[in-house]
Amino acid sequence: MAVKKAPIKQSDSVEEVPKVIEPIFDIDDLCQSKEFTRNEKDFLRAIVQKGESYSISDAKKILSKALKGEVK
Repeated sequence: MAVKKAPIKQSDSVEEVPKVIEPIFDIDDLCQSKEFTRNEKDFLRAIVQKGESYSISDAKKILSKALKGEVK
């Protein structure tokens, strides 16, 4: 004889993961960081917007995208 199973609620099986808020820095703070090489810091100064703030991961993404871009 078949037994009818109760439907699984999504809230029972999925745990909410708290979002991690990364600190943001202006370009001067990023360039003082040891996360970037001297050349990367020069590139960052050239390609990021003045007065904007970025997290380290955002700055790395911008840098990676710029370095992998097509040379004009």
